[in-house]
Amino acid sequence: DQEASFVIATTHPPDGAFSQAIGLRMATPHDFTSNHIEVRFGNSGGLGLADVYRVQGGYTQLGATIVFGSALAIGSKVGARIVGPTISVLLNDVVQDTRADTTFLRGGYICLRTGDGDNGINFDSFYAGALFEAFQRLQFRAA
Repeated sequence: DQEASFVIATTHPPDGAFSQAIGLRMATPHDFTSNHIEVRFGNSGGLGLADVYRVQGGYTQLGATIVFGSALAIGSKVGARIVGPTISVLLNDVVQDTRADTTFLRGGYICLRTGDGDNGINFDSFYAGALFEAFQRLQFRAA
């Protein structure tokens, strides 16, 4: 089980672009096209968005686009967590929505991708790590 997040630093995502992503349970540490779960973040129409994908020989979107109440801006903290089959999308440490997928249930690498052509952003306070079983039990009891 894994979690990753980062804070948008000096350039906010441009409108109409998904210019940053978090990869969870990646099959390889350096190939963003390898098998994994991917959460992409961006802005459109003045609102922040997130799309969740299963990447396995192509991209399969898991559910509808998640819409945040405001645009992602400098200082916004975005993140993704995967516990078992449940993928959570976070904004400022608050779960915004979840998706489920049972394709990749174990291990793998965590990756951050930022920038698609001219749509790159700067980030800081990057966090990535494994969630341990005791923490998971605590989370489930609190819910």
